[in-house]
Amino acid sequence: MSQDFFLKFIIVGNTSVGKSAILHRFIKNDFKSDTIATVGVDYKARNINVEDKSIGLMIWDTAGMEQYRSFTQAYYRSSAVAIFVYDITKKDTFTAIPEWIELIRRNCSDNPHLITVIVGNKSDLEAQRAVESKDGDKMAKENKSLFFEVSAMTGDNIDELFEKAAQQFYEKYKDGDIDITNDSFGFLLGPRQLEICATGGESSGCSC
Repeated sequence: MSQDFFLKFIIVGNTSVGKSAILHRFIKNDFKSDTIATVGVDYKARNINVEDKSIGLMIWDTAGMEQYRSFTQAYYRSSAVAIFVYDITKKDTFTAIPEWIELIRRNCSDNPHLITVIVGNKSDLEAQRAVESKDGDKMAKENKSLFFEVSAMTGDNIDELFEKAAQQFYEKYKDGDIDITNDSFGFLLGPRQLEICATGGESSGCSC
């Protein structure tokens, strides 16, 4: 299926919070228990439907280890959506989220429409919970972010977080807030929209 648009996502957070497992679940719809720490960056893609449009999500999974940050920061720029992941069983991964938010916003300062999502992973480990849902929700509200608790193991809320983030960015586009000629917004025309522009222009629904 030809895409109407492409959106760039980045996933960040401390090491071992399950960033790669979340992405694997979203792409393959299964749980990879032997996921090893990402070295540098990993890239995956998947198409979803938002309203009547096909949107290709281009998703960059970045290493959480300190020694890779100078390298991975180059991939933060020109993103439409940033996903900040913590492990609900490890308090320190949650308290690190504001630092990650500051890092991303500094590198994406030329995109005032960046969608941010705070995600508590491993919701299946309720008995080991160290971070309450209300604390994650509070942090999200303070940072004007979406908030989800998910489980890469069970798949709970995985699709929903990506779909909601894409929907929210697409709403900004429909409202006229997104300049598609500005690459820093992480939003690109896909083959279908380019074909419409080439054959019919605005009278045929061109988004150019």
